[in-house]
Amino acid sequence: MFHDCFPQGCDASLLLSDKFWSELNMPQNNGIRRNAVYLIESIRVKVQDTCGPTVSCTDI
Repeated sequence: MFHDCFPQGCDASLLLSDKFWSELNMPQNNGIRRNAVYLIESIRVKVQDTCGPTVSCTDI
């Protein structure tokens, strides 16, 4: 994933959301800027809307 290394590690699970459990919400990840995560999510939604299943989350 492009720039998934901003939390000082390459852990794509930071971008997975879950209502009850999310690695992003763990105390050690408090320094991650939420607006950066929201930006990545908005890009993912736009690509998904435009390209459909031809582009995977791995490509984003």
